[in-house]
Amino acid sequence: MSEKQITGLAKYLEKMRWKSWELNVIKRNHKDYSDKEISKIFLKGKRSEHQVRRKRCEMGIKKTMQVHQVWTPEEVQILKDNYKKYNQRELQEKFFPNKTVEQVRSAKMSRGLHRDPVWTSQEVELLMKYGPTMKRQDLQTLHLPNKSVDQISWTKKYYGIKGYQVHNKKD
Repeated sequence: MSEKQITGLAKYLEKMRWKSWELNVIKRNHKDYSDKEISKIFLKGKRSEHQVRRKRCEMGIKKTMQVHQVWTPEEVQILKDNYKKYNQRELQEKFFPNKTVEQVRSAKMSRGLHRDPVWTSQEVELLMKYGPTMKRQDLQTLHLPNKSVDQISWTKKYYGIKGYQVHNKKD
């Protein structure tokens, strides 16, 4: 490497090296702010959320579970009593306003709480019959109006139904 390249590399490495004030920002704020907030508010976007998280972990600073992430026995019972009646968003809105939809979903999944299948045997039969030859939107419009296009796609994939394909024939 030439002298100029070595100097340029040294400048680059110095620029990228974590400064002591950045490390202090992480130390002082990790309990009250997320890594994303530390990145945006205190480091003004000079370090990404991922970089902050990685440096925090390298420093041995662990995030403790926040109170709203811990499920009490009463909350678990409410979840068990209602998971079949409501979807995650509805559960969160009606029973767990202090939790996120993702936390409700994770709590359900980790406890093996699954709703009954939402597809009737007649709907699956229609999908098997028309799925290989029709577009998802057409299936929805003509045969499965109470299903979303995504639900149709996921169920086709689950049952191994090859999708409708458009072929451009050259004459």
